[in-house]
Amino acid sequence: SEALQTISFYIVSLGWFAIAMLVTTLHFWQVTVMVKQGVDADTAARAFTISAIAMAVAMPMVGRMFDRFRTRYVFATDLLVTAVSLIGVTFATDAVSTVAYAIVFGINNAFSMTMFGYLWPRYFGRKHLGSIQGTGQMIGVVGASLGPLPVGWAFDAVDDATWTLRLLALLPLACALLAVLFLRA
Repeated sequence: SEALQTISFYIVSLGWFAIAMLVTTLHFWQVTVMVKQGVDADTAARAFTISAIAMAVAMPMVGRMFDRFRTRYVFATDLLVTAVSLIGVTFATDAVSTVAYAIVFGINNAFSMTMFGYLWPRYFGRKHLGSIQGTGQMIGVVGASLGPLPVGWAFDAVDDATWTLRLLALLPLACALLAVLFLRA
């Protein structure tokens, strides 16, 4: 109940919601988006492998970032990388741009995988960590559940999700600004 009385809880929750929502959106739709843009289906599917390798390489670096820099800046960086991923997928039109996108998206996944275990105790302590992380996990699940819907609607309405993905990038950008301006740690 104490955490619910802080602005930090709502900023972290909104940012976590955005990351879960948009990472799931990209996992769900990346192949379809890239194929619509002229990328071979096999190349688009192989982007997952490149992302996984980039994630594995980046995770220790992200962990070090959390140890060395203020949490709000690392959190904001993840939100910015999420925005770049959303915009980047809309420019994946060949093998080279697909690899570039896949690397950025892998770094994005490294941030989100590392961050969940770090953010909640950093801002709210460990005393009631189970309750707080449980709430955070629920927020992430709701975000992940809703995330793919706008892109699906865009494909249904206009058979293209480019502008929807670019507009969705505004959410993590706004959350990054809130994190930098209002989070203390």
